[in-house]
Amino acid sequence: MQCDGTGTAPLAALRERIDRTDDELLALLARRMEIVREIGEMKRREGLPVLQTGRYGELLDRLTARAAGLGLHADFVRRFMQLVHEEAVRQQIER
Repeated sequence: MQCDGTGTAPLAALRERIDRTDDELLALLARRMEIVREIGEMKRREGLPVLQTGRYGELLDRLTARAAGLGLHADFVRRFMQLVHEEAVRQQIER
């Protein structure tokens, strides 16, 4: 049974769930960047550098260790978080 040319009704329902999850993921990323900007303001006031490599390393280690328990490949999580971190640094520098 075709529903809209994209597959079966169950497939369309799963794709709808993916779309909602993607929307939630974007909202979470936006919320994370709001916090990043607050941290950037605090770092500016306190004269701290934007990039703090120790914290970044701890973040990557913690998340990649957790990845396996969530069924995610550690390399994927590491690459994803590297992109998120690059955007976080950009957000802090541009403010």
